[in-house]
Amino acid sequence: MEKDRTISLFGLIATALASFFVLYILGGIAAFYLAEIIGRESVICQYIVLHTPYILLFLFLLAAPPVMLNTSLFGLSTPQHPIRWKLFFSSAVISIVVYILFSLFSMDRIRVLETEWQTRVLLLIPVLILTPLQAFSEEILFRVIPYHAAIRNGRTGIVRISIYALISALIFALPHIPNNEIQQASSYLPLLYYFLWGFLAAITAVLSGGFEVPIAMHVTNNLYIVLAVNYEGSSLPSLPLFMAEKPTAAASIAETAVLYTVMISLLASTGYIGRRRKP
Repeated sequence: MEKDRTISLFGLIATALASFFVLYILGGIAAFYLAEIIGRESVICQYIVLHTPYILLFLFLLAAPPVMLNTSLFGLSTPQHPIRWKLFFSSAVISIVVYILFSLFSMDRIRVLETEWQTRVLLLIPVLILTPLQAFSEEILFRVIPYHAAIRNGRTGIVRISIYALISALIFALPHIPNNEIQQASSYLPLLYYFLWGFLAAITAVLSGGFEVPIAMHVTNNLYIVLAVNYEGSSLPSLPLFMAEKPTAAASIAETAVLYTVMISLLASTGYIGRRRKP
């Protein structure tokens, strides 16, 4: 890709390292002090505190690329122009349909979560702002920057793509180790779920020639958990319409495999795969 020539490998590595510092060090400190100020008693406060590091990460990613990478954040994430909004929203709809179907298959383990509607409505404000921001920022850090670092000047090949997908999957999975479902698990299968998600998201980005699909899937996944069906013991505080028993790692892996199989199949059938258009 022509634009890659203006993005130095040193700048990409420096941006990635600085992003991790902002997210996990500065973000952690900011979240701690914010919790001291607003408390953690309500779900709304918990949600805002939890997403504080991502607010800082997003602000950093807005400011850093023009200085460190000679491009804007959106030029980095969507080098093809214009943004393919039809693909983005289509991917979101497909994701929702798959999630709903899997939820219907496990209705015997799902209960309605009764809570005051006023609180649920108030939670919508931070959810609809912070959740897309969080997912988008993670995609930049875990998917977009590694792509530009691993695949230089648009030169793709099975080796480069494999290296990129493995790096993306690894740095996506490792930060999720503190999550409750991994800490409480008796095996490494929950970690494998995050690794598989990251790997398939990277492959889908390459196949579709852009990052609209993984960004849409990431945003949709998080919004579905927060607003529709969350599970007991989740690391993500929310007030969804339904609460489910914690899914098994095998079920989560199966859902991910089905979701990406459907997504890639539809991308191929609609012509988004095979156009030789690179992210």
